[in-house]
Amino acid sequence: MISDFKIYVPVLNEELLITHTVDSLLSVFPGNVEVINLGCTDSTIARIVNKVKVHNEPVPDDNTKGRYYTQLKNEYSARQSWVLWVDGDEIYPTCTLHKIRDIVEHDGNGIVSHRLYWRILREFDGKMHFSKEFLSAGPKLFNSKYQTFVRDWPREVSNYIDDKYKAADKCHFNELWFWHGVLLKRSHQVEPTYRRKKRQLKEVIYNDALEWVPFECLPWENNFKSEHIEDDWRVFDTGPGAKPKLWTGK
Repeated sequence: MISDFKIYVPVLNEELLITHTVDSLLSVFPGNVEVINLGCTDSTIARIVNKVKVHNEPVPDDNTKGRYYTQLKNEYSARQSWVLWVDGDEIYPTCTLHKIRDIVEHDGNGIVSHRLYWRILREFDGKMHFSKEFLSAGPKLFNSKYQTFVRDWPREVSNYIDDKYKAADKCHFNELWFWHGVLLKRSHQVEPTYRRKKRQLKEVIYNDALEWVPFECLPWENNFKSEHIEDDWRVFDTGPGAKPKLWTGK
């Protein structure tokens, strides 16, 4: 177990992917993973309760939940220096987790905030696909002595406590990426309205803008193979105010 580092997984009805999410993290960080239950009503918690510690947080009313969730993330982040936030539909490949271990063990390698990237999964016309491109997921891995979350959830972003550390942000692609199942079915429960609208918006953007590769099984299964995994990295820029563009290279 690496001291002073924690991976937090906030969950809200993620039963169909959560086991893959947690098991991938535990394979490299067996003592650093904790789950935050934000009001699951499906079998999510039953599927993970014996694997890691679960924090059960009260469910706020709709008028205050945005600010409440952001404050909650800041509260948990402040409990240790290094923190990684992982959603319940994000599955990390082992190669990325080992790179994260190196970063944390060497106190960020001189960088206080590391940007991570999504590789999107979808089901389309009865087939499964993953995106050849990667999309920025923002600095989910950071040192909480220097960064904090601002703005109300779900538009929260991490920001520097002291502006002098902004120059240390690693803004270029650093090969830290993970599978993102935001377009997949995540629970047998009916989706909340806000989550369904968010997914539908992302479907419009991603389906039209990205190049998709079909596959026969889920990419974290042992028999998954694809020549496109080792392609040159193709990062799709969706940053604030930026026009979408592609660039390649390491």
